[in-house]
Amino acid sequence: WLFRVVAAVVILVLLLVLGALLFPMLLMLLVSLAILAVLLSIPLSIVARHQRGLRVVGYLEQATRLNLPLPAMLDAAAEGERAGLAKRLRDLCAALAQGASLAPALQASAPEVPRRTVSLIGFGERIGRLPQMLAGIMRQEKSNLETRMRRGDSPFWMYGLMTPFSLLLMLNGVIIGIVPIFE
Repeated sequence: WLFRVVAAVVILVLLLVLGALLFPMLLMLLVSLAILAVLLSIPLSIVARHQRGLRVVGYLEQATRLNLPLPAMLDAAAEGERAGLAKRLRDLCAALAQGASLAPALQASAPEVPRRTVSLIGFGERIGRLPQMLAGIMRQEKSNLETRMRRGDSPFWMYGLMTPFSLLLMLNGVIIGIVPIFE
């Protein structure tokens, strides 16, 4: 994601210089909006990926807590999810139905789940304490999320930064493109 930020900044600077020389208003607005979209998508894509992995583990924890068969629970959960996560849940369900162990099947079908979590799940499965391990993982994730929200460590600070920036760009566009018409 750091490469995306650096590339976006370099492109922004180059196009702003080019835009100032050729078509100040139109080019600058379009480029600035494109850069704004790229910058906002970076932290949100990281959060979305983490949440998808957490949802998969959450379904596993729910199935073990309720003492339900994992393939049936994952198949039912896939029915209520969007296409990307539903496909991962169905792949995991198919791997488990074929007799695969949970940790390797989870790693292959849901790459969003962190390696540490997959290792802990594999360890819990080997020692026969999978429900307790899954409950502990979910408890820890919930605690981590609460801590991040209390510290203000979420990626949504970007909205506060980008909103005044986009308003200034729009005002700039009005001043450059519309005000001269009325003079």
